[in-house]
Amino acid sequence: MTDRQSQLGAGQTRVALTAIDPWDFVTENGSGPFVGTVIQAHSIDASSGGYELLVRLDQPLKGGDQVWSYFVLSSTNRGAKLSAVKTGLRAVCALTSMTDEHAKSEMPFAGIDYARSVKVLADLVVL
Repeated sequence: MTDRQSQLGAGQTRVALTAIDPWDFVTENGSGPFVGTVIQAHSIDASSGGYELLVRLDQPLKGGDQVWSYFVLSSTNRGAKLSAVKTGLRAVCALTSMTDEHAKSEMPFAGIDYARSVKVLADLVVL
């Protein structure tokens, strides 16, 4: 486990997501909160503390004709960075869905099928 993963308590940190956009996702699933567990953290810019989180939701969400349990969360240019959620701040993040098989692979942050995934903007808080 990396230092960042241990700081986030990967495998034990619980998070809540509240969907903001797009409206068709919110219409189909509601706005949440959707609760899940941080499975893995991935550093994308060590100098700024930027990273992505792989989260498994307790209850799968619908997106198009599929059901998704796993999402990659990444910082947006709105509000606090994901690193701020450990200090109690709320962060706006981009969620990108991925298949269960991809999430369980050795490199889940590489090769995400963005064309087939669901993309959602959400507020994130640590529980």
